[in-house]
Amino acid sequence: FLIDNGTLGKAEGQIEVGPRWVKQADGAHCNAHGMNEHGIGICMIGNFSETHVSPNQLNSLIFLTQALMNHYRIPLDHVVRHRDVPGKNTQCPGNYFPWLEFKQRLKAVR
Repeated sequence: FLIDNGTLGKAEGQIEVGPRWVKQADGAHCNAHGMNEHGIGICMIGNFSETHVSPNQLNSLIFLTQALMNHYRIPLDHVVRHRDVPGKNTQCPGNYFPWLEFKQRLKAVR
């Protein structure tokens, strides 16, 4: 999945479904710890090591994540950042990504 930032004619916070999801193909982004074969990837457009996440993007991320968690019965502790995957060496999603707020808001709607 992809959450747009309002560039290239896309709405800020617009959720797009990637072709790998439609085809139920393995992912191609997080090639560690079996994540491409067993995880669901959500990419947010932006560099959150340099800028903050917009409210629209964060709201869309929470909406999408909660919908996936409910449908697939994914526990909250299985929602991880790219950088938290064992074997990955990345800053993703960046130091300006509001991880604690994101997790608290997910917990609040459960």
